[in-house]
Amino acid sequence: MYLSKAEEYIALILCLGLIIGFGWNTYQEIQDLKAEQIQRRNEKRANEAKIKILIAYFKAKKSSSIRSPKPRAF
Repeated sequence: MYLSKAEEYIALILCLGLIIGFGWNTYQEIQDLKAEQIQRRNEKRANEAKIKILIAYFKAKKSSSIRSPKPRAF
């Protein structure tokens, strides 16, 4: 069974449409993955900054408690 010229063109257009669709879908998935990685990196940096602030706070609190100990009640 052979296809006519019109049927061949229709089949070719459908194949090209499928290839373009798969390519576009892959492109969108890559862009979503990049956005997720950027978001994770930004969250990690924010968490690291918070941890540094907490470490500095605890060091300051520890050094201030060493310098002026509280009197103990007996």
